[in-house]
Amino acid sequence: MTPGFRSICGALLAMCFAHASASDSLRSACVDDVRQAVDAPVLRVLTLNASHGRNTAINQFLVSREQTYANLDAIAELLSFADADVVALQEADAPSIWSGKFDHVTHLADQSGYGCIAHGLHSRSWMSTYGTALLSSAELREPASIRFQP
Repeated sequence: MTPGFRSICGALLAMCFAHASASDSLRSACVDDVRQAVDAPVLRVLTLNASHGRNTAINQFLVSREQTYANLDAIAELLSFADADVVALQEADAPSIWSGKFDHVTHLADQSGYGCIAHGLHSRSWMSTYGTALLSSAELREPASIRFQP
């Protein structure tokens, strides 16, 4: 448990006891809720806009395939360092003419050690195919992607 989380739990407990008019059973229920929150497993989630692998370039068409790989490798290094349970990606490309003609999500998963992938392709054209994706260290059961009409 991190110091910040301990502080939050302490504040919650203080709130439980601050209401002198509350009944003993209400205070006890509040304390039990805080204890359950402290003991609950934690799911660490990281979200990131992969920006089609372009980094700070104006357009991914202006970035070489080699530089796109390098940009994604830097993202993969960040993902490995963060060690999140689930990573949510936006602007994550499947093989596309405009971004190096390789699957960015599979590359990120391979480079960062995530074994499970769900890739929702929301935009498809002759030049680009991309969408959102989840990378996970645990199995993703029945992942689904829903595309809303613009």
